[in-house]
This record gives sequence, C-alpha cells and structure tokens, in this order.
Amino acid sequence: MVNKAIIFAAGKGTRMYPLTQQLPKEMLPVVDKPVLQLVVEEVFLSGIRDICIVISPTKEIIRNYFDKNATLASYQEMGFGSQYQTMHNLLQQVNVTFVVQQSVTGTAKALQLCQGFADGQSCAVLNADDVIFGSTPVTAQLVDVHNNTNATVLGCQQVSREDIVHYACCQTQLVDGSLKVVGLVEKPTPSQVTSLLAPLGRYVVTPQIWQFLQDTPLRDNGEAYLTDTFDLMCRKAQVVAHQFDGLRFDFGNKQGYNDGVQYYLKHIK
Repeated sequence: MVNKAIIFAAGKGTRMYPLTQQLPKEMLPVVDKPVLQLVVEEVFLSGIRDICIVISPTKEIIRNYFDKNATLASYQEMGFGSQYQTMHNLLQQVNVTFVVQQSVTGTAKALQLCQGFADGQSCAVLNADDVIFGSTPVTAQLVDVHNNTNATVLGCQQVSREDIVHYACCQTQLVDGSLKVVGLVEKPTPSQVTSLLAPLGRYVVTPQIWQFLQDTPLRDNGEAYLTDTFDLMCRKAQVVAHQFDGLRFDFGNKQGYNDGVQYYLKHIK
C-alpha cells in the first residue's frame, strides 16, 4: 500500500514570469481552482490521505490556502456555497503538511527534506505543475504497478524527438512483462537519446531511494535532479517504467497553461 504523497511546489516559475514574481505558478487559476488543487485532488482520488508539499520561503500563500481551519472560517462567512463545500470536504479528508526548501537545489534535494515524512514507507511523488487528465488518476495507476512489482515506478509517456531533449529519456528492457529501467539521461543531447520514453512528473518511490539521494551529484547549476537519482538507483535496485493513460499538460509554461485551461473548461468543468 502507498499511503503518503510528496508534491514538489518550490520552483521559481521562471517560464511564467512576470506573473509568477508575485503569484506562485502552482496557484495560477484553472478556471475556478489553482493548479495545485488539481494535483492534490489526483492524490486524494488515488486513495492517499497524507500529503507533504515542498514549498519555498516565498510561497506561504500555498500553506494558507490549504489551512483547513482558515478555510472553514471563510466558508462559514460565505454560507457554504456548493463550490466552497467541495474544497472544505477535500481538506477535511486529507492531512496536508509542509516542508520548506530554502534555496533552489533541485528535486533530489527537495525529496531528501521529506525523509521524516515518508517514515520508511513507499511514497507517491508528484510535480505540482504537471496536471494529467484521465479516467483513472495517474498516481493510482502507478500505485497499482508498485503493488504488483514492489518496485520504484516512473510514470512515462512517449514524446517527440524534438521534445525529448527537454525532458529525460529512459533506456528500458522488457523483463517479466515490465519495462525495467536500466538507465536515464536528463535533458539528453540528440546523440544521447536512447528512446523517446520520458518520465513526466509522476513516481512511486520505495524506501531504498534515500541511500541513492545521498549519492546524487550536483549539476553545474548547483541542483541535484531526481532523474539522476533514478539513474543511480536502477543499476542496483528495481525501477520500472509505466506508460500511463492520461492527457498531460505542463502548467509551468505559457502554452501548456493555456492549453490545459482550455481543455479543463471544455471537458472537465
């Protein structure tokens, strides 16, 4: 069973400047909800109730938004309209805690901050600016694979050759019906591309990951990437790729944000 989820929401949001100089990208509106609420709802619909959100020191607005006591008081003032009741019900059923990443040191360092929250258990891990729409939550899909394999699971999809250089690529082997990951390259050059299978912001990690996080090197920009952790891990532990069902939008860039809002308005709301 996977009972805990960690959501990364500490990034600067530079691709959405100047708006995100004041408003965190995770709080940008998707019609009537912030982006981050859609990600929390995915976790909830996947059966997970304990959630840890990694924020930066400038993102207290996120902590305030998910403060169930403050939210309850404001809803009482408003008379509990149906749209407010939905959020109230969500907050009453999940336990949201926070850790603060003081500086931009990368996703591997962000995950390290959550070791105490994980408490030796397998956890779902999600990027807050990746929103995926589908009939079955992606996190639930990955949890099912983890329950069947006891492996760390990377949620992946095929992307174009033009796009793969902006993500990471997985080198895999088919073993006992699963795609075993044998190597990953972060933002590969064209000559480093071994496949068009990219991990896209959804994972389930086993407790083994903590030892590999300690060994993850810093890049030249001073950041340690979780994909580099997975590259270390897959050489000594079981890591599998799962091609999830769902339509993904990167709400961290202008085109992805616009397309995602339009899709939500037309198909979801």
